[in-house]
Amino acid sequence: MKTQKNLQEEILYKETQQQRQSWIFLLIVLLFLLSLVAVIQQNILGVPFGNHPLSDTALWFMPLIPVFLLAFLYINRLDTVITKKGVWLKYEPYHGKYRFFPWSEIEKAYVRIYQPMKEYGGYGIRLISAKSSGAYNVSGKTGLQLIFKNGRHLLIGTQKGGELKSVIRQHVTEPHNN
Repeated sequence: MKTQKNLQEEILYKETQQQRQSWIFLLIVLLFLLSLVAVIQQNILGVPFGNHPLSDTALWFMPLIPVFLLAFLYINRLDTVITKKGVWLKYEPYHGKYRFFPWSEIEKAYVRIYQPMKEYGGYGIRLISAKSSGAYNVSGKTGLQLIFKNGRHLLIGTQKGGELKSVIRQHVTEPHNN
């Protein structure tokens, strides 16, 4: 069985992706500011916030929600490593250790453009079925498509499509690339 220790073999490609879309952070900051306004208005000024206001105690916890969301986005990370033996994948905080996909089980590997919403329903871990297909993606529309010999498909998002395509072409022998 492969372990993370095996990952120390010759690394051909390594990429770490994190949620860094500014609009997401802006939305969370606006949510934080709105919750602070609610706390100040209701708990300090004594004016109920909204038609059906929360209790004063519950309202004090509202600013924590955006703080937890920011912390979650900060630790949410997709690591992809390509070696001569296969593809390693870890999506923090969901995976404790790397998942390994050996080239011997992969029929085809190539970089492609995809439509995250249409094909997979969005970003993140998108497993359509444990036996059919899925995707691990953070942002963007470029990914490494793996087609396994058992018919299963897996797409791994990338922000470095050109570099990844070059690595696949140079180091992965047929029939693993196109």
